[in-house]
Amino acid sequence: KTNKSRSNDPLTSSTPIFQKLNKKIAKAQEKFNDAEANVKALETEMSEDMRRYQSLESDQASLRQLAHAKKRELLEVQRKIKTANNSIKDLNMDRQRLTKRIHEIEDSNKARNVEAEKAERDQELSDCRAKQVQYTEEMTA
Repeated sequence: KTNKSRSNDPLTSSTPIFQKLNKKIAKAQEKFNDAEANVKALETEMSEDMRRYQSLESDQASLRQLAHAKKRELLEVQRKIKTANNSIKDLNMDRQRLTKRIHEIEDSNKARNVEAEKAERDQELSDCRAKQVQYTEEMTA
């Protein structure tokens, strides 16, 4: 072969060594391109993961706020329940006092009624005796 048949660029030379080198370079370039595409894909995936992570962090913060709000509501409900239970205890004590007072009044009324009935019977008995004395006097007179 003459020098004229060879290209001026040694890398594009048609000799077997250069052809092998050019194939290796092409394969290396292909691998580099694949690696670069993989890096871009990983960067995209990482970017999406970061977006999801930030979204999850935001959701977590929102859930924390909601949990704190619910805890405050629960504490308020517990406070109201405690107040209501205390009011119920007070009302039960009032009811017991009133029930006792009602029984005392009823017992007092029963006692008065018994005394009134006794007084009425005593009066009737007294009236009856007076009539008997009067009748006896009229009969003996």
